[in-house]
Amino acid sequence: MEMRAPTDEEKLEIVRALMDRDGLDDIDAELEEFKEVVDDSVIAVFPEYITGGLGYAGKLALLCSNGSPAQFECFTFDGNKAVIQEQMKYEVS
Repeated sequence: MEMRAPTDEEKLEIVRALMDRDGLDDIDAELEEFKEVVDDSVIAVFPEYITGGLGYAGKLALLCSNGSPAQFECFTFDGNKAVIQEQMKYEVS
């Protein structure tokens, strides 16, 4: 599976998804703050991600904050729009 760095357009879509999740408008001050957070993060894009089952096939992006590896987000894409995926909790029995 190939991985690459995000394009500027993909970064902007990730910024918009984060702002939308937090209920924020595309106001310049907030937009710039979120752009800085995204620019300071590590992001890997998998253009042709496919799950092992019937779950998802398409572009996937993973963002890891520079603050902690515990601060991360997973995005799928609906067309060019980034969509934040809810994190699953795994229980080991």
